[in-house]
Amino acid sequence: MAHERSEWNKTEGILLVAHNIFFAILSIVPIVMPPNENSKIHRILELSEENNKMLKKIVRSMRWARLVRVIYIIIIVGASVGAFYFAQPYINQAVDTYGNIQTTVDGLNNNIRSFIP
Repeated sequence: MAHERSEWNKTEGILLVAHNIFFAILSIVPIVMPPNENSKIHRILELSEENNKMLKKIVRSMRWARLVRVIYIIIIVGASVGAFYFAQPYINQAVDTYGNIQTTVDGLNNNIRSFIP
């Protein structure tokens, strides 16, 4: 078993050295691309920059839409609260009138019941 471990460590060490040598060579040797590959990369770069500009415009328009929606909701809520504030005296008067009518009707019912045996 100890012999197998030492073999494994040797194999692992050799693979690690080969890996390091391979990447050292790749870093020294410049990678030459065919001309059409270079133009494809530049085209992809142009498209990604164009997409980035469009996405920024979309995000900006979404922010403006959200701001306008919040302002719209604030106006609606403010108008509702303002309408209630200005209509409150009339609402209170109507509630008081309803209470007076109800009291009068109750009084009439009591008077009618007192006459009926």
